Amino acid sequence: MTINRRDLIKSGTSALSVIGMSGNSILHSFTEIKKPFPIDDDRIKAITKTAVESSLLAGADYADVRVISTAGLFYISNGLRREESMGCGVRALVNGYWGYAFSPIWSNSEAKRLADEAVSQAVAYNLNRKRGVQLAPISGSLTGEWKTPIEIDPFDVPYDEIRDLMGSIVPYFRRKKFFKRLMSGANAHRTEQVFASSEGHYIKQTKYVTAARFQFDLEDRERGKGASGLIETLSPAGRGWEHIRKQPLRDLIDQEYDSTVKDMEMEFTPVDVGRKRIIVDPLTMVSVLKDSIGEATEADRVFGYEANAGGSSYINEPETMVGTLKIGSEKLNVIANRKISGSPGAAGWDDEGTVPIETSLIENGILKNLQSSRESASWIQSLNSRSTGSVFARSTDCAPMIMCGDLTMLPDATGGVSIDEMRSQLEDGLEFHRALSIFDFQKATGTIMGKAYEIKNGKRVSLVQNAGVLFRTPELWNNIEKVGNVASVKHFGTTTSKGEPEQSSYLGISVPATTFKDMSIVDIARKA
Repeated sequence: MTINRRDLIKSGTSALSVIGMSGNSILHSFTEIKKPFPIDDDRIKAITKTAVESSLLAGADYADVRVISTAGLFYISNGLRREESMGCGVRALVNGYWGYAFSPIWSNSEAKRLADEAVSQAVAYNLNRKRGVQLAPISGSLTGEWKTPIEIDPFDVPYDEIRDLMGSIVPYFRRKKFFKRLMSGANAHRTEQVFASSEGHYIKQTKYVTAARFQFDLEDRERGKGASGLIETLSPAGRGWEHIRKQPLRDLIDQEYDSTVKDMEMEFTPVDVGRKRIIVDPLTMVSVLKDSIGEATEADRVFGYEANAGGSSYINEPETMVGTLKIGSEKLNVIANRKISGSPGAAGWDDEGTVPIETSLIENGILKNLQSSRESASWIQSLNSRSTGSVFARSTDCAPMIMCGDLTMLPDATGGVSIDEMRSQLEDGLEFHRALSIFDFQKATGTIMGKAYEIKNGKRVSLVQNAGVLFRTPELWNNIEKVGNVASVKHFGTTTSKGEPEQSSYLGISVPATTFKDMSIVDIARKA
């Protein structure tokens, strides 16, 4: 719609509120999607009942339905954008084959149409061959409500407060010496969901995820040097606006600025390829742990169902490997759990109505379990045949599937050392700081690359150019030398993705700093 000058004068201040003018900036306008009724309205129950009953009447052996309303808030460059969406998704099982259909419409007639379509899809997949599927039994309540524990709903915070809080950081940075650039933003998501099934589920959940980012560049033009800094503590969290408001932002900025200036003053040295000891900080460990342990233990990857999409796993003989495969040293212990308070992946139930359980994936270096769905829980007879509650989909346009849960790598139970102590005890090696990791499709081989310090006699002496670590997953984890103490543990929120088309899910990771011995250091810029 175009608003001319005459219309603007006629409409007065109301037009200004539509456009969203504020000083010299224009806020992103948005059209609010008017939900026909709230997510907790009894008419939602009627829609889910129609979907389930229609699926069974059409021939489904089992059916479930999700009705979801989502809201997103995004603050970038002094502008606020809001998004809302709604949807209904129906999943049906017929002779061991799944069908799924979704729509943005909430109505009984649409619920029936989706049920019929989901069943038709499942029947089309049958091809006259019945496939045996055993759904793991459900333990715990089939009904109830769960909500992310928050103090301040981000969607109730006035725009001026968001703008003032986020915008005040810019002039604070500009006063600092060597300032070049600041990239900042904040976002929040709210997901209201009802799940119902032919087994009697009726569950309401409201989940919040809030995050912000302050990343800056410094430049010493006289010396031709620069460095970048990042505030770590603002990664996605299962919290409200307090996740940003209650953090001592200026103190965190000052600390990170001082550290970044020290980096800028360091000399660069070329990488010395060979075998070395390395220290890996917690933020680098996040991606290493998520890929090589978290995603590698998803049952559908392990059994090859993700081979042409998100990839498979080096755990390629699960019947014999679970309980026996030595993935790492005795110091490696990893737990998956979607019940950690404050995690962006926390939930009361997964998207199959299963209460997530704490699952020990790795015990003393040995593979003990996989992350499973109700269907995949029975694929390995030696396990307890119960779903770990690992099935999620962020919206109704995504079919539910196994997604890596929150991961905890346990710190050294005997006391351990801090990352500063690790550094002080290292005579010659590298320390990787906020680096990235990349893995192949089987999670079998990987590379760590990014910021690396040269350590000599317990001190950082230079930044190493183009340093990387090339490894096989079992080699990396078997080369653990020291696992950090409780004080070295840090918590981060991130995402995991898989599927075709690709879909993503939030998860939280708690991980200590770790020292590895005898790792292969390579020059990532070197051409073959």
